[in-house]
Amino acid sequence: MGLFNLKEINSMKIEHQGIPHNAGITVEKAKTILREGEIGGKAISKKQKRFFGFVAGGGKPTRV
Repeated sequence: MGLFNLKEINSMKIEHQGIPHNAGITVEKAKTILREGEIGGKAISKKQKRFFGFVAGGGKPTRV
């Protein structure tokens, strides 16, 4: 019986399931979200604007 660190388990999930680090948000989608200013009818927060601006500018998030 081995003990796993939660961080190790999360990284294994991402690597083995093929989930992209940016949760599948493309540059085009990020630009659209910024232009519209909302997701699912709800306004995006300042932190979300910052994140989508980063992705729209070609940034690659290193953590989820």
